[in-house]
Amino acid sequence: LSASSRPADRFAIGGVVTPFVQTQTSHQRLGLGTEIQYRMQEAESQFTDPEAAVRANHFTQDISETEAEFSFALTQSLGGGTVLAFSQGYSGRELDQLINGGSGISTLSRTAFRDTYLPDSTNGVSLAASFAAPLKTQFDFLFSQSRQEGFAQQAGLGGFASIPLDDVDIPAEQSTNIRFGVSRHIQNALLRVELGVLSETNAVLGDGLPDPLFGQSTDANTVYTAVSGRFALPYNIHFLGRYATGFTGLPINEETGFVVNADRVRTSQFAFGLQKTALFSNRDSFGISLSQPLFADGGRVSLLLPTGFDQLNEQALFETVEAGLGDGQRPLDIEVNYIFRPTDTLILDFNAARSVTGFGAGQTAVAMRLRRAF
Repeated sequence: LSASSRPADRFAIGGVVTPFVQTQTSHQRLGLGTEIQYRMQEAESQFTDPEAAVRANHFTQDISETEAEFSFALTQSLGGGTVLAFSQGYSGRELDQLINGGSGISTLSRTAFRDTYLPDSTNGVSLAASFAAPLKTQFDFLFSQSRQEGFAQQAGLGGFASIPLDDVDIPAEQSTNIRFGVSRHIQNALLRVELGVLSETNAVLGDGLPDPLFGQSTDANTVYTAVSGRFALPYNIHFLGRYATGFTGLPINEETGFVVNADRVRTSQFAFGLQKTALFSNRDSFGISLSQPLFADGGRVSLLLPTGFDQLNEQALFETVEAGLGDGQRPLDIEVNYIFRPTDTLILDFNAARSVTGFGAGQTAVAMRLRRAF
């Protein structure tokens, strides 16, 4: 689910807490091959306002707000295996899921087998098309553009009245992704290849850049490719696999940031899993997967770091230091998924996931969702 954007004049220390999100989703067939899916999401957010806290001589001052967000995705089937899609307020990953099942490989995991280079921001528009070709081949194209508005962040220890607050301008983030894909069915297997280009401003691979670490108006350009497959095994078991790698270039503004060079940064992501249908009955399925999130496993960065202070000239002294990427332990995710359909309209979805970071720390999450189709 996408979180509603926070107001610029209320963003403060501690960020924003969203204790309650309510989403209503509807999927309707309009006839002549047209389908529309839309959702209305209401989020109740709590903000910590340090200025109000200083005025009230307290450490925190909470403000609650409720925001509503409407988004839709429209798909049009033209026959012969050709499908067009347009979305407003759906991320590129979500539209990819709608038009070809998230790269056409698996519904086992909501993230592991999807194109992680596609933006997951819902503040934008996306276009997609899929075309059938001879020899059981499918071609698809996806264009996605998103923008996250900038805001003014108040930095400092606002809980103490004696320490002033300074405003730090966080620039707007923008990303554009163009991706081509081809899938082919070969006997009991589905094979897929993807090639994409991601262009970002004030962000790198979906993450915003802290100013002044990278400087202002930083651009990042990524070229990536991925291969994936789904193979049918005996006893209603499928083996799933995906591997993606990309190269990112960062033209750095050396005059405003500490990072003076970061070129040819190599990233990768992989996922493997097993999925079995009809585990206990014909209405359920079970799956397990092992995956690595997007990880920088190669490249070097040059940092301009302060090393001293020249008191005679009253100037800071800097030295360029090079650091390698990808030397740490890779993060891994393990996920177990069970889906049961007690009726034709009810779906019970159970997920348990364990994430282990490169520093040995881990997190466990368990979720259960009940869906009903009308």
